[in-house]
Amino acid sequence: MAYKLKVLSPLLICFLLNLIIHGNLLIGVLNALLLGLCLFFFQNFASKSISSIELPYLLILGVIPLFNHNYDLVVTLLAIGLILLLLAYLRTNFKLMLIPVILLYMIASSAYANEIIRLPFVFKTDRLIFNDRWTNQALAETEKEALYLPHRLRSLVFNKSVYLYVLLSKIAELFMLKNLYEILLIANLYPLFSGLIANLKLWNKEKLGIFLSIFLIILIAVSSNGTNTFNTFILLSPFTIYFILRGFASINKKIYFLLVILSFLIVTSPTK
Repeated sequence: MAYKLKVLSPLLICFLLNLIIHGNLLIGVLNALLLGLCLFFFQNFASKSISSIELPYLLILGVIPLFNHNYDLVVTLLAIGLILLLLAYLRTNFKLMLIPVILLYMIASSAYANEIIRLPFVFKTDRLIFNDRWTNQALAETEKEALYLPHRLRSLVFNKSVYLYVLLSKIAELFMLKNLYEILLIANLYPLFSGLIANLKLWNKEKLGIFLSIFLIILIAVSSNGTNTFNTFILLSPFTIYFILRGFASINKKIYFLLVILSFLIVTSPTK
């Protein structure tokens, strides 16, 4: 009974907060369900019970902005579907059959979340950075400027790898500190990075699967000329929550709760 109350507490907070903010029962149910499935994914993947996480940490998960939005309910449903597929993968004996299904699902979901695909399944090639008029115009200007350089330098300044520079700059923009603390709260960046480091130290094939999944979702997202940061993090939610929960075991409580206070001061600041 105590275990159920502990797990349900953050979900109840998430649901009530959504109900207060949005006044919509469906939004509250979907966001709370997404958070609950993220917790369930952690428990199954890490083989670690949620009951091992201290209650105050779990309660703070319920107020994360990522789970208190009404931005795009279809993307929330896609994230829920992704977690269900990941849970099916962890529990089935037919893992090799599920891998291509999960990969295709991730590609399609990230493409929809970043407007490369629109319902009813229309592929919008003009949304890709490789076909974007403004991106190509900027690259054309760079190519013209490169003509004033010696031939050897010219090939270094402008070549086909310039699109890689664009992708890398968009990834850096996606993970700007401002984006991270507005979506996850600044306090949760502490356990997030602690959990990330802990997973890198205990490297195995399963951890590789997580990082490849994150990379695939991000790659599709930044391939769009209108990358939607919030939608992308909704799809990444099972992985971010996994890292945060893993990180709780190795953080300093006093520092974390000071950061929680700072987070709420930032969120409630009138100048925000």
